[in-house]
Amino acid sequence: MTEGFVPVVVRAAKPAAWQAGKPERSIWTGIKLRGDQQVPLAAFRCDECGFLEFYASKPKPPEPKSYVADHKPKTVECIACREAVPADVDRCPHCGWSFR
Repeated sequence: MTEGFVPVVVRAAKPAAWQAGKPERSIWTGIKLRGDQQVPLAAFRCDECGFLEFYASKPKPPEPKSYVADHKPKTVECIACREAVPADVDRCPHCGWSFR
């Protein structure tokens, strides 16, 4: 078994993770967290007694991206309202922001 810990991060809404190694103090955040050493946790609860079990599995590697030289995105994100906008328009249909 490998020693590690489960940091409690209150300010972010993301799944819990197991961190490899011993906790190290940080001036800014309290504990140093290294994203490359974190493993996502899966939690399972018994419906009858409420017993919880946590399992840490290795994260899946990112899927390779295939690039085509003349590929153009179908949508882009509006920098003003963050909504998906068709790539061929000059103005955001949601907020009216001009892309030109």
